[in-house]
Amino acid sequence: MVTCPVSYLFSGLHAGDHCIGIIADPARLDIVTTDLGHDRLRNRTITLLVSAVLIGGCIVGPITSLLGNRGASRGAAG
Repeated sequence: MVTCPVSYLFSGLHAGDHCIGIIADPARLDIVTTDLGHDRLRNRTITLLVSAVLIGGCIVGPITSLLGNRGASRGAAG
């Protein structure tokens, strides 16, 4: 028997225990994982996309605002 410690970190409102199953590829028995990550894959993908859009907006928004203000001040001065 081979044992390996694992740690999972995820967010969400959940009351109760998590049921975790072992997943292994029959062709590659050295690669073993659990189904907890697969069950939450859609949730994690949506969270990643929303975070990327918010971070992108926080970066692009101020740059766009600065460039827009610079063009408006040139028009008023000229």
